[in-house]
Amino acid sequence: MYTANIDKPDGISGLGIIDSLLEYRKVFFNCLLSQVHERDHNVEAMLASDASLVIAQFFYRIREAGVESVEDIREIALRHNLELSRLTGSEAEARHVRLKPERIQRAIFNGDVMQRLIQNWRDQKGAIDQSNLARFLVLEMSTETCRKAVVALSQAGCLDRVPTPYGTTLVISNGRLESIVDRSISVLRRQLHGRAPEARSAADRGPFQGMTEHCRTTERVLDGEMPFPVVLEPQSGQIGSR
Repeated sequence: MYTANIDKPDGISGLGIIDSLLEYRKVFFNCLLSQVHERDHNVEAMLASDASLVIAQFFYRIREAGVESVEDIREIALRHNLELSRLTGSEAEARHVRLKPERIQRAIFNGDVMQRLIQNWRDQKGAIDQSNLARFLVLEMSTETCRKAVVALSQAGCLDRVPTPYGTTLVISNGRLESIVDRSISVLRRQLHGRAPEARSAADRGPFQGMTEHCRTTERVLDGEMPFPVVLEPQSGQIGSR
């Protein structure tokens, strides 16, 4: 049998990394689905989609970067604009993300769109218009997919959707998504560093073994029986670093 001679300076094999990443996803989705108290196939299907993971990781990034002030969210939007401008300036890049230039252009924050983003954040820290959330995630999903995922996450109690008098909907994280990502990352860390049974190879355990304990812990956190995990300090130089 041929075996590739691959240098592993950190002692972690490529398969080990793949297994750990798969376990991260399994723990995340299992814990997220455990938040659904009334069975609904459409809601569960949306929660089990990559769109829910992308949205969860977006709010996790916002928290970890220490985005708190109006200036912080403005800078995030400007960085987003810069990335999209780079895509629109290159046909090859635009083809790579499989988006039409006009759709990319609509996702840029400018004029009234930027003002609405800032005003919503000023009125309530953490509040993002649902359409603006879709703009931030334009490279990951369509506007409709974002809406459906937000609705499902709201029905699972992981996001708050607040209608406004102007016919728009604000999306506000209540911390539950970030907590689930925290737990999933802790499993990933332990696997990569070999500090827990999860680090054993998939051949030594069932693919879902070890998930129950993590999800039960997450449920206890979300039900208020345990405190939310301590927020990690953002790295120096990040927006809003304390």
